[in-house]
Order: sequence, then C-alpha cells, then structure tokens
Amino acid sequence: MRASSLALRLFFSAAAWTVVMLVVAGIVLSSLYRAAVERAFDRRLNVYLRTLVADVATPVVRLHSIGRSRDYDEARLSAAKRILEKHRDDMVSSRKERAKYQAIAAVNAARLGRWPEARRFAWQASRTQPMRLRNHARSAVMTYRSACERVTHEAH
Repeated sequence: MRASSLALRLFFSAAAWTVVMLVVAGIVLSSLYRAAVERAFDRRLNVYLRTLVADVATPVVRLHSIGRSRDYDEARLSAAKRILEKHRDDMVSSRKERAKYQAIAAVNAARLGRWPEARRFAWQASRTQPMRLRNHARSAVMTYRSACERVTHEAH
C-alpha cells in the first residue's frame, strides 16, 4: 500500500479517533466513579457520625427513685412466687427452671429487706440445683446478711 492511499489514511484516522475516544471515555468514567465512591464514603461517615452522636447522647446510667425500684422488686417477687405456685407440677421435671425462679424470688425478697423469705428461697434454690455454686453463694450471703440485720437490730 502506498503512503498516500485513501485506505491507509482512513485506517490511521479511525485508529486516532478510537484512541482519543478511549482516553476521553476513561477520564469521564474515572471521574464518575470517583464521585460515586466519595458520595458513598460520605454517607457511611455520616451514618457513623449519627451513631456516635446517638451513643454519646444516651445516658449511661439511669437513676430510678427508690419507690419505683421497690415496686419493681415487689412485682418480680410476686411474679416469681406466682410462677412457682402455678407451674409447680410442670417444674418437677425442670429443676433448672425451678431453681432459677427460686433464685429470682430470693434476690428480690432480699432487696425488699424480707430476709427470712429471701433465705428460704435461696435455700430452696440450693437444694433444687445443688451443683450450681451460685445458688450456694446466694444462700450464704442471705444467711450472713440476715444474721447481720438481726445483730444490728438487737443492738439498737
């Protein structure tokens, strides 16, 4: 082929336009992708910022009045007693569940200052599930606290 032939000139001009168009398309696609990535990153940072602000804005400790706390303890104690009484037959086979509700009753009775009742439920939990050391520790604490209450009460 001659250097001045029409076919050769058309080939080189098509090749040049193809290269120019590929470079322009690459630049456009690169800028569009960069903008999309930046928007996604900004949205993610905004979500993290809102989450962080929400975590900081929520109180770490909530204070309740003594009356409300005592009402809650009373409600939990009566609920545990009611469950133990109502489902007595069902809990014969499930010693773990029975011990759990006896322990709940013991803790809430102790919070209310009803030491004899707390001691009774703690001992029942220890007898129901003897391999659980937490129940024995709870029984010991209830016995000790009850004895301390009696000694300080008699001293006054």
